[in-house]
Amino acid sequence: MSQIEYFATFDESIEILRALTVEGLQVIVQPEFADTPHATTFTSVDDTVTRILERAPGFFLAGPFTRQEVAFMQLSGGTANGKFAINWLAGGPILQCLAARVGEVDGVPCLLPGDFSYQDAYRNLNTNEWEKPTADLKGAFRKITSLVKARCPAFEYKPGSTVFIAPKARAMLEANTVTISAD
Repeated sequence: MSQIEYFATFDESIEILRALTVEGLQVIVQPEFADTPHATTFTSVDDTVTRILERAPGFFLAGPFTRQEVAFMQLSGGTANGKFAINWLAGGPILQCLAARVGEVDGVPCLLPGDFSYQDAYRNLNTNEWEKPTADLKGAFRKITSLVKARCPAFEYKPGSTVFIAPKARAMLEANTVTISAD
């Protein structure tokens, strides 16, 4: 799996996501398990997307690299028995993402990491064969990585530990009003 992790306030995460939709990526959200194999796709980040991500910060990105429909899996067992969830290992491909934000861990305000990632292989829905990520997917990930690094400069917050952190989040960290959740 290829991944970039970053730290930001929720508002800074939303601004990063808005910039990605301007580049032609679509946001796929499924804030809870569904009764049908369906998730909502957005071509821009509006108040609806923001409210969904405030509740459930996980989302997916699709784009020109997405050549098959989004796949779903039906869950068995537990309280979600019979419900549907996105299967990011099949179809698509799609990128798995998490919005960085400030939250509490054991009562302490923390910067919670966000990330963008893609898998090493995806199951083709037509052939049932596993396929490597395409050049288009890798290229989109490189663009995302560049955008994250431009908006979240590298910062050594303690010796030997460098993170990508957005300006408002860094100011909060330097003012000691938050810590990093990995501490």
